[in-house]
Formats: sequence, structure tokens, C-alpha cells
Amino acid sequence: MSTHDASVHATTDDSSVELTRALAHSNDGMRLASEDNFRNALICFQHAFLIYQKELGIHANTAATAVNVANCYAKLSLLDDAAHHLELALSIQRACGSGGQP
Repeated sequence: MSTHDASVHATTDDSSVELTRALAHSNDGMRLASEDNFRNALICFQHAFLIYQKELGIHANTAATAVNVANCYAKLSLLDDAAHHLELALSIQRACGSGGQP
């Protein structure tokens, strides 16, 4: 394996680790939201959103996580923040088209 191949492989591994972290944050957020712990669920979803945004960019998972962030904001009566994240989710989803990816 060349140095370049090793570098590409390490980058792919790093991305996989980050996406696994995002999924774990999202799952924690779902559990916390189901327990009506919206403040901590929001933190988890925000972490997941930032990772998805960095690793996937315009993608259905990024949009879905923005909706989860918005729902938490709404449950916490932070309606301007909720509206902002719903608009963000909608713009991401529109950019994805029907297949969930650009």
C-alpha cells in the first residue's frame, strides 16, 4: 500500500468513526426525548447534526437530524430556533432531491 493509499484509508476510517459517533448521539437524543428530557436530547442532536454536516454535507441524515433539533427547540418553547432548524432541514432536503443525496 502506498503512502497515499494509507492516507485515504485513514481518512475513510476517521469518517466511519465520526459517523458512528453521530449515530450514537442521535440514538441518545431519541432515548432522552422519549423520556421528555428535551434539553439533553437537544445537546445530543446538535452534536449529531454537526458531525453529519461535516461528514455528509447535504444528505437526508443531516436534514432528519436538523428536524430532531427543531423538535427539541419547539418542546423547550424556543420557537424561533425551532423555525430556523426546520427551514434548514427543508433546504437540505430540497437540495438532496428525492433520493436523499445530492
